[in-house]
Amino acid sequence: MDNRQNKVSPNQQVTGDLQSINDLYDNVTTSQIMLKMCYNILFDDTILSNLPVDSVPWEIKSRTNNNNRVTTARDHRGILLAKKKSTHLDTDVSDPLYKEVVRKLSLNSLETNVAEILEYIYVIGVACLYPADGVQRCPVVLVDKRRILSQIIPSVVFPFLIIDAKPLCNCLLLSTGNSLKMCHFCGYLCGISHWTTCSRCLAVSYCSLTCLDNDKSHQQLCLNSQVMAFIKLKELLADFPFTFVETTTADTFNSHQLSEFLKREGIYRHGLWRREEPDCAVCSEAVPYGDLMVQPDPYVLPIESLVLENSNMPAPIEALKSWKEYYEWRGFHLSSPIAMLMHHVLTIYHIIQISELANRHSLNIILAGADKEVDLAVIYSELCILLPQMTLSVILVGPLISEKLPRTVFIRNNLEIKVYAGMLQHYLSEQIDDCSFDVVICLNAGLSAYSSWREGLMKVIERNIPCYVTDYCLLSIELSQQALSTLSSNTEQSSVLLSEPSINPFRDPKRKQCDSAVFPWYSHAFISKLIY
Repeated sequence: MDNRQNKVSPNQQVTGDLQSINDLYDNVTTSQIMLKMCYNILFDDTILSNLPVDSVPWEIKSRTNNNNRVTTARDHRGILLAKKKSTHLDTDVSDPLYKEVVRKLSLNSLETNVAEILEYIYVIGVACLYPADGVQRCPVVLVDKRRILSQIIPSVVFPFLIIDAKPLCNCLLLSTGNSLKMCHFCGYLCGISHWTTCSRCLAVSYCSLTCLDNDKSHQQLCLNSQVMAFIKLKELLADFPFTFVETTTADTFNSHQLSEFLKREGIYRHGLWRREEPDCAVCSEAVPYGDLMVQPDPYVLPIESLVLENSNMPAPIEALKSWKEYYEWRGFHLSSPIAMLMHHVLTIYHIIQISELANRHSLNIILAGADKEVDLAVIYSELCILLPQMTLSVILVGPLISEKLPRTVFIRNNLEIKVYAGMLQHYLSEQIDDCSFDVVICLNAGLSAYSSWREGLMKVIERNIPCYVTDYCLLSIELSQQALSTLSSNTEQSSVLLSEPSINPFRDPKRKQCDSAVFPWYSHAFISKLIY
C-alpha cells in the first residue's frame, strides 16, 4: 500500500506565522534561518530526528520520460534508492500538497536558488515520512550531484544529516555520520554496521554475503595470495624523497586531511589546485572540465611559479628518472608539494623515455580519459623544456570535457594541445585513415571497470597504435588483464595482453582513498603496455 495516502492535509501541515518568514527573508542576507523555519513548518523535527536509518544510499535525481531522456523540469525531481534497481521514494513536487505549501509560503516570489533548495528539503522530508516504498526512515547517505544542498549547512535544516568528509564520484555526500564503505563487487555504499569483509585477506569489503560470494575474480586472486602481494607494495609505493609524505602516504590519509594539507600550504581552492580538491567544490557536475575559470597565477606557490614560467631553462643533460632528479634540476625544495600537480606531465615524459619514441623528432600523442587534464593544460608546457628537440601534438580526449572549448586550447613553442569532448572510439572513427598517431596513453584507466574502453581499444588495435595504460593499483591492472583477454588482434586473432607493470617513479605523492579495500592507491602508480 502506498504510504502517501496517510499524509496530513496541507492545512494541518502548514502552520506558523507565514508573514514572519517572508519578513525575515526580506531582512537577512542569508537564507539559512528562513529555510530552517520553512522546514519546521513542513515537518516535525522530533519525528525526523528519531527515524531509523536506511543503509541504502539515497540520491536526488531527475526522473526520465518515456523516451528515457532526463528532463530538467522541477516536477520530475525525486529521491531514488541508489542501488542496482532504483526505487522511487517520493512524490513529485507537482504534488498538490507541495503546491499548496508554495502558495501559502509565497515561495514563487523567492530567488530561484532558495526556492530550489526548499524543493529539495520538501522532497527529502516526504521521502523520509511518506515513502512510496517501505517504512519511514532517513538515509545513511544522500547523494546530491548538483550540489544544491551545498549552498546551506545541511545540519541546520536536517538535524540528522551532516556533510560527510569523503566525497564520492564528484558528488556531495550528506550522511548521518556513520563510516561508509563501497561494495567491492557492486559499488553500493553501506554503513559500517552492514560491512561484510573477506575472511581470507581481510582487505576487501562488501555490502552483503551475496556480493562476496559473487565476486569470483577476488576469490581467485585471494586463493593465489595475489591480494596480499598487492598490499605488501605499500611501503615501496610510499617511498618518496619529499618531507611531507609521512602525512600524504599514511594509511589513514583521507579527503579531510588532504583539504587541511592544502590549506596549510596556502593553495586550497586556488589556481590549478582547485581540481585537486577532495570536497568537490569545483566538481565536474558543477563546473565541467575545461570550464574552470583561469586564474593569473596557476601554480600559486611563488618560487615554483617563477621557476616553471621560465621558458629559458636548459633541458636536462640526461633523462630524468626520479622525483629527486627532477627537483634538483628545477631547484625545488623537497618540501614543495608541486609534484602533486606535475605528476600528470612527468608521467607522460617518463612513458616517452621508456618507449621507443624517445628519439623521434615529432610525436602525435592521444591522452585518453584526460577530462581533468584539460584544466591543467598549462603544466604540459614543461614538455617544451624537457623535450626541446621534439615537435609535440597532444590530444586530450574525454567524455566529461566541456563541449564549449575550442579544439586547440594551448600552443607554446614546440607544443600544441588539442581537445576532443567524447569517447576514444568516436575520436578515432572521425580521423582519416592516413592520420597517424604515435602513441595512445590511457590515464588511470581501470579498463575492467568501464565497458566503454573495449570499443576504444579495438580502434587502437585496428590502427596498430602503440598503447600504454596507467593505473592506481596492481589489482586494477590484474582485473584489466582479465578484461583484455576477450579482445583479439587483427592479424593472428591472439589475445591482447598487458606487459608486466612497472612502478612509475613520477606517480602522485599523495595516497588516494580506496572505498572498498585497503590497497595502496596512487594516481598513475603503475604503467603497462598493450601487447597485441
